[in-house]
Amino acid sequence: MGMNWSSAHKKKYHNELRPIDHMIAYSDAFCAVTGWNMQRIGRLRYLESGIEHSLFNWVYGAPSTLTSQQMKDFINLLGKAPASWLCTTEESPHMQPFLDALPIAHMHQVKGVTFDLSDLVLPDLKDVSDLKIRAVANHNEMRTFDRLSAPTFVHEEGMVMNFMRGLPAKKPNVHKLECYLIEYKGRPVGFFQTYVYEDVLGVYWGGILPEARNRGIGSAALAKTLETTRDQGYKALVAHLLPSSWSLVERFMPQKEELLDFYVLMP
Repeated sequence: MGMNWSSAHKKKYHNELRPIDHMIAYSDAFCAVTGWNMQRIGRLRYLESGIEHSLFNWVYGAPSTLTSQQMKDFINLLGKAPASWLCTTEESPHMQPFLDALPIAHMHQVKGVTFDLSDLVLPDLKDVSDLKIRAVANHNEMRTFDRLSAPTFVHEEGMVMNFMRGLPAKKPNVHKLECYLIEYKGRPVGFFQTYVYEDVLGVYWGGILPEARNRGIGSAALAKTLETTRDQGYKALVAHLLPSSWSLVERFMPQKEELLDFYVLMP
């Protein structure tokens, strides 16, 4: 099975849709598929899976919207498991009470990028033959997704299988959330998820195995994904990138970029 992003419930693309807003919609869809509970306090959202790794417990939202009591409640809630907290740079000044009360291991920045596909121009790239991208279709292929994610994001094998329970979804067009494998010369070397929201495709939880990097595979996979997304009628693609991926994406000249602050909590 090749790439064929879900087209259910397409809506007009809003040019002002921010990557962080798309990510929050993705997290809601993720919980709908997997059954994890998304807790809400004010305009903050917290997915606590109980898995002992910060990648598998998520915090999104605006701390400035909390009352004093809500802030205390949220601090007590967050002190139980490692978690990743993503917020806009505008909200970061309001993080200080949390930084004082919670064990923040480190902070770095993530870049949210938006590609307007109505005028897509791809850079000259190294020719990478034998590259295929195909949808995860069954439980065994989801295990492959897990095995690729483990060395890429430095977690134990099996954690993704636990966290992404229910994937691949039996009705992907309902939730618009799908997983993909990147194959090079017949061998799985990369992975990613897609989610469709307001006629914008988001790419999440993606990477290339460390030993397969610096061969043009990541650039070729991104180019193929951009082309497929455009050809299927979507207006834009958004992604959230760690600093290690910034130089790769800059070659594709995204139309919009937004810096987000990424905090890792380690109780």
